[in-house]
Amino acid sequence: MVAQPPVVQPSNKVVSFTKVTKSKAGQRIILYGPGGVGKSTLACMASELGPCAFVDADESLGKLRGQLEAQGIELPNLVPANNWETLRDALQSSGWDGIKNIILDAWPPIELWAMRYTLQKTLKDGGKLAKSIEDYGYGKGYRNVYDTFLNIQGDLDAHMRVGRNIFVIAHDETSKVPNPAGTDYIRWEPKMQNTPNASIRYRMKEWADHVLFLTYQTSVATEGPDANKAKGAGFRIMYTAELPHFMAKSRTTSADILIENGVSPWSQIIK
Repeated sequence: MVAQPPVVQPSNKVVSFTKVTKSKAGQRIILYGPGGVGKSTLACMASELGPCAFVDADESLGKLRGQLEAQGIELPNLVPANNWETLRDALQSSGWDGIKNIILDAWPPIELWAMRYTLQKTLKDGGKLAKSIEDYGYGKGYRNVYDTFLNIQGDLDAHMRVGRNIFVIAHDETSKVPNPAGTDYIRWEPKMQNTPNASIRYRMKEWADHVLFLTYQTSVATEGPDANKAKGAGFRIMYTAELPHFMAKSRTTSADILIENGVSPWSQIIK
């Protein structure tokens, strides 16, 4: 018997289309790169867009204070958080009026907060506390951390929807990329949990409006006595579009941005 097409019922309703307008929501930015390249200072330059609130998980803001003041960068407000519970409590509290940017610096210790919270609150099979992530069984511990982490995305999205920009600062690391078209290769990616079926890294990439790779500009000679040697003059560059050797993306630009000392790049990105 030949299947018959479904009967289309006529409708008395008429769809009403609307125009696309500029979003009033904030933007979600992941800024990653090597240690010492200036990620924290650069994020604080977002004060040109409005006041910043800073989650100092790295305990680095006090050390940067002199540098920020010397460059005329407005000091951010410090968020009172030193573990997963106090971070979520702060994000869910009132008192954020006037804050335009939230900076989480840096992701590795914040992810460690999530792991410690998971160990305290998520029991392993048998109803006992786990002493380490591996105690949950193969792969289960990292999935538990992933489930814990998902809650903070909701907290941050609530701020984003009312117009605040979210900056997540991360270090970089190399990671192997599966390549269905040929040989696997290695590229730079944000240093975040990246385990099968529980990848915080890829969840964050999908969530973010911008994944920005900040690094030093280098070149590699192809011939002569310095062949295959990398050279650079200390200039920094921010990549906004992905290439095979690093992860990046942006909803507003694909241009490489040369970072000049004391000059904020955010008006070129957050539009």
